[in-house]
Amino acid sequence: MSICLPPLPGWTDPDLWLDGLTAPPQPVPDAARPVAGSLVRVLAEVLMGQRSPEQLGRWLHPDQIARLTTLVRQLRGAKVRIQRCTLVSTAPERVEGTVLLHCGERRLAAAIRLDEHDGRWVCAQLELLLPEGIAAPVRPRWDYVRGRA
Repeated sequence: MSICLPPLPGWTDPDLWLDGLTAPPQPVPDAARPVAGSLVRVLAEVLMGQRSPEQLGRWLHPDQIARLTTLVRQLRGAKVRIQRCTLVSTAPERVEGTVLLHCGERRLAAAIRLDEHDGRWVCAQLELLLPEGIAAPVRPRWDYVRGRA
């Protein structure tokens, strides 16, 4: 059994909605590459236990730092290898990238976004995709401990 739906307005002509997808990619600025490389190396050093996860605190949510700390304990100094770091320029002042890391028997992925501010490339966002089996340790919220709700 098949279901036939009427076409959506404007979707009958593929040139109208495929136009944005066929634009050639913009070249990644040379100045952004070392910043991305440094950020990925710091992430690898954190996973190997050579740096504290709090050093990534500017870019990670506190829950991710807690999960990352748990993961670092589980890896116990396992060798981390950067398999791939792919960068693409999505705008003249923005570069986005994906990172694939090998950590012992595990594979981890991360997404980074770099923005150019005043001629410098800075990390605007770092998303670390951690395995589901790693839960953040439960910590009391200080507001509740001190009696403020």
